[in-house]
Amino acid sequence: MSTKSLIRMSLGPEADRDLVAGGFFCHLRNPLFLDGTALLWRSHQMTSSRLTFNILATAYFYQ
Repeated sequence: MSTKSLIRMSLGPEADRDLVAGGFFCHLRNPLFLDGTALLWRSHQMTSSRLTFNILATAYFYQ
């Protein structure tokens, strides 16, 4: 027996349901990235290299 069939047998009909995320967190890869994004943009001195990094990291988090 395959692993997928064993999971399906143990969980029953709920094994075939997909996880549906709603609200704001459906746009994040991981809800913990929201804190990381807030920390990225809290810099007192925003240089051009830091701005570039923040934009790319934010785009990665919300991809």
